[in-house]
Amino acid sequence: MAGAVPAYESGAEWHVLSVLLSERLGFSFWIVQVLIGSLLPFVLLLVSMRPRTNETLAKTLSGLASVLILMQVFAMRWNVVVGGQLFSKSFRGFVDFPLEIYGREGIIAAGIVLALPLMALWVANRLLPL
Repeated sequence: MAGAVPAYESGAEWHVLSVLLSERLGFSFWIVQVLIGSLLPFVLLLVSMRPRTNETLAKTLSGLASVLILMQVFAMRWNVVVGGQLFSKSFRGFVDFPLEIYGREGIIAAGIVLALPLMALWVANRLLPL
């Protein structure tokens, strides 16, 4: 675990990490990454693996769990990349990270980049069925 070494050393890095995890990235780490992305899929998979569970329900719960795990991976990457950019390396304070909707590095552009492989897979499946 990345936070264990600074916590053991009790250096200045741990103070920055604790502020990031409790304030700046608190929602994306504790709610999205840990609760929704890790614990909820675990519970869904436990329910889907019960012996008397309907097959359709088991497939639906497993699919939902896989989507939530992918969301957890995205949240983990967000926390690592954005968390690394939020504080200055000289410990002079935190930097603001404006989240843009439009523009070259905005949410819409990121959504298009994420959708392109899925569209390519759909086209390839139409041309050469799996």
